[in-house]
Amino acid sequence: MFTAAVARKTEKAFRIYRDLGLRSLVLRLARTLGRALGLSGAGEARWRARKEAVDVAFDAEAGVSTGGITHLYGLSIVGPNATSGVSHIACDPDEFRAALDALEADLTEHSFVDLGSGKGRALILAARYPFATIVGVEFAAELHAVATANVAALPAADRARISLVYEDASRFAFPDGPLVVFLNNPFEEAVCREVARHLRADVSAHPRPVRVVYLRPQHRAAWIDAGWSSVRDGTCFLILEPCPAAALCKATGVS
Repeated sequence: MFTAAVARKTEKAFRIYRDLGLRSLVLRLARTLGRALGLSGAGEARWRARKEAVDVAFDAEAGVSTGGITHLYGLSIVGPNATSGVSHIACDPDEFRAALDALEADLTEHSFVDLGSGKGRALILAARYPFATIVGVEFAAELHAVATANVAALPAADRARISLVYEDASRFAFPDGPLVVFLNNPFEEAVCREVARHLRADVSAHPRPVRVVYLRPQHRAAWIDAGWSSVRDGTCFLILEPCPAAALCKATGVS
């Protein structure tokens, strides 16, 4: 397991060097070293303190364990994208509620799909909305196992609507019917582009209402380039919907 973790770190470092250059690689290594030595800046220290308080409060109230920061190195990953995920950090409940409330839609016929569902916090929060079904997709076996235990601790009515899938998000087969697809910055740009294209193709083949709720949207261009348009740009979230067919053809050069 240790050897596999080192191999993943080495592969990721090489990819950063290849795609972004030596300066970006050095900066990332410096930030990682600084955190390991406790030399992080005041801003990061404040963020970590607030996050810890939020984690403790949420988990105590819900009777679950969703907090902390879990790095993917050394975890059991399904699929080809082990080096393209980011460390698991559960979504902030206030940010989640702000994004979901911005949908301003009747959700009773929608399925909620969380890509990169981690320990299941977004699923627990989604259960407080009237979604028909709630699905979590996670590619790390250890996180999937924690989410399974967390869901088991929920009231029976909530458990009945939630299903968990151990799968790479880029290979997930989306359910029929209206969808709200949720992401909390779960992976790097290459996978984001793959997922955006995959979902757009699915919507083209099976037209239905689909909204993407992208929390902490680091790679919004990946979605725009794949034929999605922004319908709401919040402080910490982005809501997207599929471009009409004519706009998609113009954006992608497809006739």
